[in-house]
Amino acid sequence: MIDRLYNIDVISSIRKKKLIYPKSFFDYLNFCSNLIIFIAIPYILIMVITKESSMENSNDRFFAYYITPVIIVFSFYLLYRSFVEKNLNYIRSTFSAQKNKERLLLYAAEKGYAVFYRSDDLLIFTEESQFDSNRLKVVVCILEKHNVWFTMFRDNGRANIPTITSHIYLAKDLKLLLL
Repeated sequence: MIDRLYNIDVISSIRKKKLIYPKSFFDYLNFCSNLIIFIAIPYILIMVITKESSMENSNDRFFAYYITPVIIVFSFYLLYRSFVEKNLNYIRSTFSAQKNKERLLLYAAEKGYAVFYRSDDLLIFTEESQFDSNRLKVVVCILEKHNVWFTMFRDNGRANIPTITSHIYLAKDLKLLLL
């Protein structure tokens, strides 16, 4: 998937506030599989609790009242992240596009990101997983005058589970860096 990021349509991406690039069959398959999995998990849990568990047992009650809601909320959060992971976040910087680019490149070097692609208006950074070199976190930054549009997602080759919290830390870091 990461190879198709060379063809990001920067102007359309900014206008739609979402990454616009040529998608493959596997991108759609990944999205559909995430959709099915993150809806199926809560459904199966609810069915098991209502049909199979007896609420007289304290373990069943604990699982039904405490563990199941956490799993359901987490599943719906991952489903939400699947829908919005390619949306672009926006920072209005006080610096010029060139200065923003320099600061972003220094930030990438400091955080250990590899520069995957660099152009006048687009920077793509990657970070390999500690456990598997095929699993990447991808940071895409689009530079426009004093504005920086960015997003973070995973590219695992097979199943791409959305980022859970990394995008939040990235947004905080970039706000501190660019304001």
